[in-house]
Amino acid sequence: MRSSALLWLFFLLLFDALWAQERAILQVDTQYVSVLLLGGKRYVGQVLYSDDDSLVISTAKGQELNIARASVRHMRAVSENHFRRHQRRPADAPTGETYLLNPSAYGPPPGEGYAKNNYIFFYQGHYGITENLSLRAGGLLLPFFVAPQLTVPLVRHRLALGAEGIFGFWMFPFFFFNTVEADRSSTFSLLRSMATVGDRATHLTASMGWASVGKRWAASPVYGLAASWRVHPQLGLVTENYWFEDDGLVRIHLIGGRIYTRALSFDIGLGAMGGAIALWYGLAVHLY
Repeated sequence: MRSSALLWLFFLLLFDALWAQERAILQVDTQYVSVLLLGGKRYVGQVLYSDDDSLVISTAKGQELNIARASVRHMRAVSENHFRRHQRRPADAPTGETYLLNPSAYGPPPGEGYAKNNYIFFYQGHYGITENLSLRAGGLLLPFFVAPQLTVPLVRHRLALGAEGIFGFWMFPFFFFNTVEADRSSTFSLLRSMATVGDRATHLTASMGWASVGKRWAASPVYGLAASWRVHPQLGLVTENYWFEDDGLVRIHLIGGRIYTRALSFDIGLGAMGGAIALWYGLAVHLY
């Protein structure tokens, strides 16, 4: 009997200590919490005020809520980074600066980026290092490339210049050249300059670049014209077009739509090269 009483006393003291710790945490003004209500709704926010009867938080969506303690099913402390991630909206998606295949002159914001996949086989990732420098990398099964990008904003949210160098190796023929010597090469590169008009959501980009396979450079440049129009915070229209000379004029056209969420972007559209038309689709995971 005595041992049972001691055991119950131990659990009561443990519960009281945990509850006191929870209350102590919530007294800190800078603390961030995740609150699950009895009705099933969950809020992530910063604690503004807390007492035994109520809790006032500023949510990640900017709302100020006064929550009765009796309506709380579960509550836990979260990090500031967790709170910041929940502040993100579809309109803030880091894929807003890119087109269906290549980016605009804007790189992803510092500390943000995306991992993108097209046709299951083609993958790439793009990450912002600073306001002026970002890095892209990816490939197609065995091929691999890296592409550092320099961004120079001239007029904030209106005009930016960019330069990108794509360097990689490929075990298959590269379409810029038809010569046997070029087809045997396993390395390629593309140096291009870009000018983007608009902000990160709606913009137009003109580009020009020079491609090489092995030690052989193309006789003429690769021209590009691309546009992105955000018709809704969660929906955009995107087109990307390239043309160059390779025993005649070669044209590549991509056009489609993009669905934005806080965590993902989904592309669906059509691609055309010569007389061939194919479905284009892709999925990107946002990295915050």
